[in-house]
Amino acid sequence: MLKNLFSSILFVGCGLCAHGQQLPLVYDQEHTGKHFATPHMPDYDQLPECRELPESQYPEVEAFLDKFLLGKPADTDNIQISVLK
Repeated sequence: MLKNLFSSILFVGCGLCAHGQQLPLVYDQEHTGKHFATPHMPDYDQLPECRELPESQYPEVEAFLDKFLLGKPADTDNIQISVLK
């Protein structure tokens, strides 16, 4: 699912660039969404209880975050830590 979302975002972004359109840096009007109705948000105690989250996509989500958001972890084999007072 994340792969499809990422592909869609990339496709739309490439489509904008392919037509030679340049996004404006400043807009003449701010769109705050004040003309739309506020969506109903239930209180915390009215939310459904979810005891177990599905772990079937956990490795996929972890790999996606590692690659595109967090990066590879640092090599910690040769780190020396000292406390200075």
